[in-house]
Amino acid sequence: MKDKKMKNLIKLAIISALIFSGFFSSYAGTSLPELKGFVKVSSQNITLGDLLEGLDVGRDIVVAKAPTLGKKLTISAKFILTFSKKHNINWRNSRNIKRVTVQNPAKSIRYIDLKNIISKKIKSSIEIYNPYKMIYLPRALSANDLKLSNIKIDRKANKFTVKVTIPQKGTIEKNHILTGHLIKTTMIPFLNKDFHAGQKITSNDILWRAMPTSQISRNMIIKSKDLIGMTPRRRLKSGRVIKITDLKRPTIIKKGAIVSLSFNVRGISLTITGKAIQDGGYGDIIPVMNLKSHKTLQGMIISKNRLRIVTVNSFNNNQLAHLN
Repeated sequence: MKDKKMKNLIKLAIISALIFSGFFSSYAGTSLPELKGFVKVSSQNITLGDLLEGLDVGRDIVVAKAPTLGKKLTISAKFILTFSKKHNINWRNSRNIKRVTVQNPAKSIRYIDLKNIISKKIKSSIEIYNPYKMIYLPRALSANDLKLSNIKIDRKANKFTVKVTIPQKGTIEKNHILTGHLIKTTMIPFLNKDFHAGQKITSNDILWRAMPTSQISRNMIIKSKDLIGMTPRRRLKSGRVIKITDLKRPTIIKKGAIVSLSFNVRGISLTITGKAIQDGGYGDIIPVMNLKSHKTLQGMIISKNRLRIVTVNSFNNNQLAHLN
């Protein structure tokens, strides 16, 4: 019994010496393939040619299945020795490598990186569940190479499902099932360039973008008619949300300007001269001081230096007569 154990120990020692001594050959002085310590593979299987540098004959012999994209595995030098002996392949291990690391390198993207691609495909804004879950692609591919299929949309529940397939040559294609919900959107106007105070906005300065309806507030401009013809109160950057308070009508009457005020009420027509107390644009209602009575009236600007009094409806005939 002791002799048998001793023989096994001697046998093991010999095998170990063959692996780690830096020499494995029945040919002294012959140039042999060298065992690699780290290997990158992009096919479905690991071959002897992947593991042994300089191997010619037998390089396509399959040793094991390759790891999945983005993963690694290790193979012991002892296993490679036993395997290669069966195929009469000789090699050397001058660096005394004990284990070979095999990696299937990949490019990683997140589910959320596919948001715009899927949104364009199903023609709706979306949010993806598990947005930071990873997909591993062969390094030569990009997100645009992925195949989208089996798209299912539930409009009542505002949900969607899509199958994302990773194309891989010589290997089984891998699928990911992405799910998420649809977002109701409204098209709103934005400026296509930066604007400074005083510049007049025209229809050519507008572009339209979808925005989640839930994010739209009462103070936002959502119609082009509320934007065209206006001017920013201060500099506005392109692409930003525009608020009502960001805009004003272009100034056509400046503070201190001498203007004419007119009205025609209950058969009485009158035009008086006044002085604008503040700046204003077409359609604005501004305070104007009657130069004769020094009373302040409210007038709506109807053209350059002309206003229509809007506070006279509550006046009686005697008061109207004394305005002039």
